Amino acid sequence: MRTLLPYGLSFVGVWSPDTPAAAEKLLTAHAALLGDASAPLMVATGAPAVARITSQFQLQKGPGGGGGACVTLDDSGGGHALAWLTLAGLQPVRVRACLSLTVHGGVTAAPVATAIEALVDEVCGEGVVFVLSGGGGGGASSSPVGAASGGAHVPPRFLAGPASSSSSSSGRGGGGACLSDVAAAGGDGGDGGHGGRAPGWPVDAAPMRLAPGTAAAAPTFEYDAVPSSAPVTESRVALELDALTYAPARAPLARLARDWLGPALAAQLRAAGAAILVVAAAHSAKPALAAAPGLRALRSCHFLPPGRAHHVCVLYPRLEAGEEADVVALAPYRRQLHTLLGLPLDRPALRPATRLTWAAAAAAGEGKQVRLPSVHVGLPLPGDAADSIHLVQGAYEYHHYMQDRFDDAGWGCAYRSLQTLCSWFRLQQYTAKPSPGHRDIQATLVRLGDKDKSFIGSSKWIGAIELSYVLDDYLGVSCKVVTINKGSDIPSHARELAAHFRTQGTPVMIGGGVLAYTLLGVYFNETTGDCAFLILDPHYTGGEDLTKIHRGTWVGWKRPGDSAAAGGPLFVNDAFYNFLCPQRPKEV
Repeated sequence: MRTLLPYGLSFVGVWSPDTPAAAEKLLTAHAALLGDASAPLMVATGAPAVARITSQFQLQKGPGGGGGACVTLDDSGGGHALAWLTLAGLQPVRVRACLSLTVHGGVTAAPVATAIEALVDEVCGEGVVFVLSGGGGGGASSSPVGAASGGAHVPPRFLAGPASSSSSSSGRGGGGACLSDVAAAGGDGGDGGHGGRAPGWPVDAAPMRLAPGTAAAAPTFEYDAVPSSAPVTESRVALELDALTYAPARAPLARLARDWLGPALAAQLRAAGAAILVVAAAHSAKPALAAAPGLRALRSCHFLPPGRAHHVCVLYPRLEAGEEADVVALAPYRRQLHTLLGLPLDRPALRPATRLTWAAAAAAGEGKQVRLPSVHVGLPLPGDAADSIHLVQGAYEYHHYMQDRFDDAGWGCAYRSLQTLCSWFRLQQYTAKPSPGHRDIQATLVRLGDKDKSFIGSSKWIGAIELSYVLDDYLGVSCKVVTINKGSDIPSHARELAAHFRTQGTPVMIGGGVLAYTLLGVYFNETTGDCAFLILDPHYTGGEDLTKIHRGTWVGWKRPGDSAAAGGPLFVNDAFYNFLCPQRPKEV
């Protein structure tokens, strides 16, 4: 089931329990994961089970009434937001299709609804089957439905629909195949889950129309309400649909298309129709654009917001020329979505650039060495009082000397610290920009007038002030600088630095003396004044080996007077230091 919300937002609904026993299985699986049977679970309930579930869960009725309901889940277990799917015997399925929608008679409610419903009948009606594969983890395809994809490995494919009992697109007999067989055939989606796949890793599905007596597929679906020669207004737009549904892993393929895949695709089509009308109305309200509102292309984006244990799908319109312009234009809409979903209003969670792609190599980027994320996780804490620990909020990547076969040993520590800071802003969805390279950083400082042209390509040091210039220019991030005249005075600023992590949560660059570090947290005991600093040291020159990094204290809690991982004092007593504290942008 999907619960549709205005402007193309939809929750992915779980299997509707038909009996109290089925509902009990779902509840037991979820409670086993979180250890708390009262934690809210998003569930679409059938009539026989609604009383049983309502007695334990706070349900919020979906728009339009009916028997369904949905709530969000507070994943107090942490880090296992989707593991409950496996325990409940559910498998995500991703249904993708490239469709062409033609509306005759103007972009108003009646013509759009007519065109959408006809397209629903076309892609979900008689003669349509769904091609299923285990999924390769790639992003949303821009190829037409049914088009072959390149690459040496093509996963086995199955057909779901009326024809699934006798054939599959790979020539394999469907027989009594079920959804879990498709997931198992997908192979290496990850560890755990169905068929060795990570929880939440979806099976791929795409609609195909079978001609009588053949298995040939039309590459796209199009619908024209009247002949193209008719003298009426015509608007055409491409719809790149990407729906997600949770289905029982043991669901037979013969039922899968009728009960889950077709309804998921139809629901997103109708959501697209509603979104098209909202966008057209908003577009027409602008005097400069009212003359030609037309249809706006839409893209389907999947997210797994923090603290949520189900996916959220948003249909975003393409309004402006460019990704960054759309981010700005859609900010009021995202704020509404954050309010609706109970997400923080001072940090992003639903930006298109950071949508889920299920692509294993997406984060690393082409030709880039994979960075270790959040390397401080797992370190022992320096004190017992939990309220005395103040840490970076969110993930980051560890950038250090010699990465990407670039020798910056002895001079590039501040550059590497800047790259770590930029990775934090990217991973928190404030930007899609990668961490800049050394030459990019130098070129930015030259362009800003801080350095002369000879600085580009050099091995000259930079400090906290230069980093603040780059962060402002590259990401639009402002910084606060805490200047400490002597290294021996740093402990007296522990309370101030702890407040930064409590309120901003960004990693801090430390510049001064002859070394630069990244500060990830502060331990400060208000009663005793005892303090320690969580230092990420960019001077490490080894490989991406977390055990070696921990043993060498290249990331670790350091107390006043401790030595740096590379040797020598961590803070020189008579040297001054600048602590560069990036300020978290208050935006969604």
